[in-house]
Amino acid sequence: MTENLKIPCPTKAEVKKYLEIWDSNENYCKPAEALQKLFTVYLSTNKHIEDILIKTYALNDAFGTSIYWPVDVAENILAMKINDDLSEGNKSVIGKIAKKNGKEKFEFKSKNGKTIKKEFYSFATKYASFHQPDKYPLFDSNVERALNYFKNSCPAKFTFNNGNLKIYKEFVSIVREFKESFDLSNSPFRDIDKYLYLVGKEIKEKTDEAKKKKP
Repeated sequence: MTENLKIPCPTKAEVKKYLEIWDSNENYCKPAEALQKLFTVYLSTNKHIEDILIKTYALNDAFGTSIYWPVDVAENILAMKINDDLSEGNKSVIGKIAKKNGKEKFEFKSKNGKTIKKEFYSFATKYASFHQPDKYPLFDSNVERALNYFKNSCPAKFTFNNGNLKIYKEFVSIVREFKESFDLSNSPFRDIDKYLYLVGKEIKEKTDEAKKKKP
């Protein structure tokens, strides 16, 4: 179904077009600007549980990262002592944020007593990215959707193994390859984040609309 969407392959002009869409929509740009200020100016370290909780709640509310147990996640971030990792751009920090003790899925009880096991990969990439946007590209379903669309629509220029998208070190390599393949090497990660997010969102909206029109 996505082959009929007619979204052009990436170019500098296409990225510029989508960045202008982002900047002109306050529902996109204002929350991101507020988070950037929160993470880099007001609460730039992760030494106090209250500071981490504020950032966790704000990020979850702005991006819908499905953190239903923010205290547990914040306590884990505190225990992982991630400040140096973030400053140095260590990719292993994503696992430390996403997994309990950096090793295993978080385990929670639902209201009906059912055990739920989860890791928070997308949240972790965003949490790191808003601390260090030049070092950590963010991942979510929109980014995944856009990368897959371009892989299938522009196969001669860009390809990757889908299984590597959720291995953060490999995901960063995929984003770097994406930039190089489409002559976007000078575009910072944050611009690529916005572009892929908007393209992925557009793909979903158009695909959903096409499904509704089917007899």
